[in-house]
Amino acid sequence: MSASVAAGEQELHAVLPVPTADEFSRQEFVKSLKYHLSTRIAPGIRDSYEKLRAPQFRARVGRLPSSRREVAEAMSGDRYFRTWSALERTSQEMLWNSVQLSIERQLPGLVDAARNAPRGLGSLTLDADVAIPPYASAVDIHLMPGGYHAEVCRDDVAAGALYDRGVYVYANGRMGPRNADAGDSAAAFLKERFPGFAPRRILDLGCTVGNATLAWVEAFPEAEVHGIDVAAPVLRYAHARAESLGRRVHFSQQSAEATCFPDGHFDLVTSCLLVHETSRKALPRILREAWRLLAPGGVMLHAETPPYGSLPPFEAFMRGVLCNALVCLAVWLTFAARTAAGKILAILWPISAFVLLGLEHSVANMYFFPQGWAAGATADLPAAAANLFWVTLGNILGGAGGVALAYRFAYLGPARP
Repeated sequence: MSASVAAGEQELHAVLPVPTADEFSRQEFVKSLKYHLSTRIAPGIRDSYEKLRAPQFRARVGRLPSSRREVAEAMSGDRYFRTWSALERTSQEMLWNSVQLSIERQLPGLVDAARNAPRGLGSLTLDADVAIPPYASAVDIHLMPGGYHAEVCRDDVAAGALYDRGVYVYANGRMGPRNADAGDSAAAFLKERFPGFAPRRILDLGCTVGNATLAWVEAFPEAEVHGIDVAAPVLRYAHARAESLGRRVHFSQQSAEATCFPDGHFDLVTSCLLVHETSRKALPRILREAWRLLAPGGVMLHAETPPYGSLPPFEAFMRGVLCNALVCLAVWLTFAARTAAGKILAILWPISAFVLLGLEHSVANMYFFPQGWAAGATADLPAAAANLFWVTLGNILGGAGGVALAYRFAYLGPARP
């Protein structure tokens, strides 16, 4: 199997661990397993919560769970959830193991490749006195064996290789051939929000292997780009990777909580998927340091996953379209009935469908938001307003366009003789 085929669609470079045919098959199996868990098994958790655990919680407490911690309490004994959770953890362990076996076989060659990678574009500065913070050393983040900092040999790059290949397998390649989708998206957002902004110096906090860092190099090729991390193995890998890909980045081993750079040194201070790997105590220090480093007129941008975000606008809109189409269809069907019982029977099926499908209606939401707040829900007013805006637009389109306009063309044609 050729290196390009074995790597799938991931971009080849000097230190990428290339699997054998058997190792590639193992990694493909893990990808398929994780896809099955996320698309076929995980959706059933909501059914189990809504049909079993939430009603049980309400019967015991007198209300529905009002926070994610109470939801966790309600679901802790749920067999379906526990089965999914066990399979999810096992699949994550299998993911790292499938890549780790390949790296162990190639490690001496990967270390030599990093030592002998092209030089002269960027730089690498390591500092053995940098302490690994507890939030990075106390646990293996995302179950990655050894975390980002563990070293097993001199000039070790295993953690970087494991992260680079492991993330690609984890995401099923959806982060692009360089695992740079988050960085590319952040750069595109910045250019759209601040047209004409041209930073001279850029700092990427918690850069690991530089996936997002290289996105900033490509977005602003004239800028001086720096990437920092507390872990030496990922920085060695990042430097060798960037040099072999012909990208100039200055990597250094530093803590984002306290760097050696002078005040106001960077026009853009950014991070990608760093915040969720720190701690509540460390995050304010990181933000204060980022603010100190920011030049007047500069921009700070942190790309992060929103695990508890509200309903996305497009989904709210589409649920509103389908919902009001069914509601208006129910009203139309009542015109065909002559008795009260007939009208009730006519509206039963469309209304039941929109409720069971979890669709959104603005009038219903105007009732549920105050009821939720009265019960202790934490949804804020701007989120509720945004939901009502998009749902109402969808309701108008679904009702006026999906039903009324369709019947207008069906029945109000040219007058017949």
